[in-house]
Parts: sequence; C-alpha cells; structure tokens
Amino acid sequence: MIKRILFIIMAVVLMFSCKGEQKSSSSKNLPSKSLSIKNIPPKGNLEGFNDIKWGDSISVATNILKEKKFKIISTSDEQLVTRGNFAGSDASIILFFYKDKFYFVGITYYNKMYYEYSNLIDMLKEKYGEPNFVDNENDRKSSSWEFENNAEIVIDFFSSEYGTSISLLYNNIIMHEEKKKADRNDIINKL
Repeated sequence: MIKRILFIIMAVVLMFSCKGEQKSSSSKNLPSKSLSIKNIPPKGNLEGFNDIKWGDSISVATNILKEKKFKIISTSDEQLVTRGNFAGSDASIILFFYKDKFYFVGITYYNKMYYEYSNLIDMLKEKYGEPNFVDNENDRKSSSWEFENNAEIVIDFFSSEYGTSISLLYNNIIMHEEKKKADRNDIINKL
C-alpha cells in the first residue's frame, strides 16, 4: 500500500516539476480552447497546509496531524507519510521536508470520480479565487493557483494503472527550488 502511495505521489511530483516548463512554452504558442493562463493573483497568501506552516519541523507537523486524528504511517528525515480526512474525503498525504523544514505536500484521493474533482475545484475557487492556470485538454485535468508569497496549489485529475485519482499539491516554490538545487549538487558531487 505504501509503495502504491509513493508511486502515485512521485508520479505527480514529476508531472508537477515539468509543469513550469509546460506553462512557459505554452504561453509562447496560441493556447487551445482548453488551456487557460491568467495573471490574476489568488486571494491572500498560502502560508502552508492544514495549520502546518512553511518551514515547520517534522515533529511540529506530526503533532498537528495527530491532533487532527490523522494516522501517521511512517516518518523519515525528509518525509511524513499519513492518512486521514482532508476536504471531506479519505486521503493519502505525504509531507516533504528539507533540512527539517516543511516545503511541499502531496495529497492523493484514490478511485474518485470527475464530479469529486469538480467539487474540490469549487472549494478552492471559493477560498482562493479563480486559478491562474487550467488545462483540460486530455485525460489529465489540471488547475493551479500561484500566490504572491511564492507558494502554489496544483490539483490534477488523472488515470493510472491504479485507477482514477485526484492529486492535490501545496508547494513553497522557493524552498522546493532550493531542495532541487541541493539534490542536483549531490548528484554532481557523486560524479
């Protein structure tokens, strides 16, 4: 089960990492009917996820999630894997840490229908306004909100070998870029 959760989260993280390249290249071309890019900032700033602030430690995040009745599945220096109710549905949630600072979370809802994705989109729109980016072109539906404090939310509806899923990501862009740069330097140093 944990391998399945990690597979889907990592697949979404890879899709998420390529999203910035897709946005910049797609903005050079004429957008299709299903692609929409807006330069309207969402309401407010995104300060973290579910009362866990960007930069909080693994122990702080663990305590907050335990108080909210989430089941802690595993922890490591860089990840906290949990399961619980988020936005009205049972979800698998993996929080990522760099130097014991929270910077990214992936939330996966399994075996969900498109209308459930639409309901989540509506809740996000109610809280944060219209998304900056929408792509409904193919089997993968995607929307994202980019905040003025260099944070973002990305939601995807997609099919995989495990069925239809919804992925919801909260990301501190600056901290995530710092982590990617450190990982790249580690790889280069091993060459």
